[in-house]
Amino acid sequence: MMKKNRHFGSWLFLFLCGVAFLFGAAFNLLRIYRVPLRPYIPAWIAEFINTWGFFLILIVLGIAFLWLARDRYRRMMGLLRRRRILAERTAKETEIRNGVRVAAIGGGTGLSTILRGLKTVTYNASAIVTVTDDGGSSGRIIEGSDALPPGDIRNCLVALSAREGTLEQLFNYRMENPAELKGHCLGNILISGLAEMKGDMAAAVWETGRILNIRGKVIPVTMDKVTLCAEMEDGSQLKGETTLVGDHRAIRAVFLEPSDVAVNRDAIDAIMEAEIVLLGPGSLYTSILPNLLVPGIVDALKTTAAPVYYVANMMQQAGETEGYDLSDHIEAITAVSDTPFLRGVIVNTAEISDEMLEKYAQMGLEPVVNDMIAVKKYRLKVVGLPLVKEEKIVKHDAEVLAKFIARGRY
Repeated sequence: MMKKNRHFGSWLFLFLCGVAFLFGAAFNLLRIYRVPLRPYIPAWIAEFINTWGFFLILIVLGIAFLWLARDRYRRMMGLLRRRRILAERTAKETEIRNGVRVAAIGGGTGLSTILRGLKTVTYNASAIVTVTDDGGSSGRIIEGSDALPPGDIRNCLVALSAREGTLEQLFNYRMENPAELKGHCLGNILISGLAEMKGDMAAAVWETGRILNIRGKVIPVTMDKVTLCAEMEDGSQLKGETTLVGDHRAIRAVFLEPSDVAVNRDAIDAIMEAEIVLLGPGSLYTSILPNLLVPGIVDALKTTAAPVYYVANMMQQAGETEGYDLSDHIEAITAVSDTPFLRGVIVNTAEISDEMLEKYAQMGLEPVVNDMIAVKKYRLKVVGLPLVKEEKIVKHDAEVLAKFIARGRY
């Protein structure tokens, strides 16, 4: 406040000086033509004052002071603008720090997509991540060891990072050389290396989160090594997430091996402390259901005071949900519990472009039909939002979803 008053005082001084000099010039001009100077003023001063030179000096000084006052005014207003912006940012930062507590359950690209939106409205988002990925870089890292796959964990950490740019690109960079590392994601190697060094994946996730300065928490649903298995409609069984996705037969159910893995207590705490819990979006059988199959997660969802919403997928997924409508997704989710735990479902209301529909049709995939008549039997609150965001694929608009979450009207 003192600095503000000092700036205003200096501007006012310069402005008044400029005005005074200009008024002096005008008064001097009147004296030159009309008014004699008082007799006690020395003759040489009177002579000088009655010249055009003195008049011009007053004009120049007046203009100079007004110019300085104008410059000072601009600086003062700039300072006030910067202070206002800083105050707004501080207020926004405080609002986000005290934002809604969200537990988002899933994996893959679906979960990381919505986390990018959530970090703009709250720093209290907890991502509960599946650990059944056995393909790509993650699969090579966990092969022959008890390590947890870092891929989905890395995606969520990067999504919540406040340090976007080079560091984000570094964590997502896939190695080309040497041959032994080709295809490996640098972030996966770093997280796995930290897990070996610390002797604990939880510590590795925390340390990586600190490096990335994440806005929230990333919580593996279990710290035990687990394999995703599936029973197909023809009665056969498949083992491994990659195998399941590569097989296009209809899935009857998925299960974990071993089935009695220990739940991460932090995941339970995040669900119980949340103000809203989100399931998905993401792969139904390989991202959402594996989390629900970990003992203790469904019980927490039934016990928590927070409403549990399923964020519905917009497109069918190859190898998992070909031919599925919305009610089929909900049926698969509710089948893991003998009592209901879903409060509602968030569905898309926006149109998908013909070009994107054609692209998916070439893969034999269609939009997920929101068959509301069939959904009615589940007695869920239905929230419609324009969620379509078209890039290389159809994604959920994380900003729209985040704004809904921030409003707190569940």
